[in-house]
Amino acid sequence: MNVGIVGLGLIGGSMAKSVKARTAHTVYGADLDQETMALARMSGAIDGPLTEESLPRCDLLLVAICPGAAVKWVRDHAGQIAKSAIVVDLCGVKRVVVEALAPLAEAHGFAYI
Repeated sequence: MNVGIVGLGLIGGSMAKSVKARTAHTVYGADLDQETMALARMSGAIDGPLTEESLPRCDLLLVAICPGAAVKWVRDHAGQIAKSAIVVDLCGVKRVVVEALAPLAEAHGFAYI
């Protein structure tokens, strides 16, 4: 399975480390901070960057950034997310995120949790 994680801070970084420690899945990560990306790669938390090439291969996409940024990121990348993918937001606030992402998922054919 290919797992994409957007945001490698406390939550996303912990999820990446956990997936790598407990499974044989491939983990792709994205973070705005290049030092965070380098540390995630060096520590083995991710196998590589989440890019336009790797995003469509992701079976599971975990979005671990602030609510407004999560909505924008999914909106900007919805066309590249595989129809077979499951997208999970790990945002603390749900109502605004769900109201924005549920229709996007339906329009683009991927599952959103």
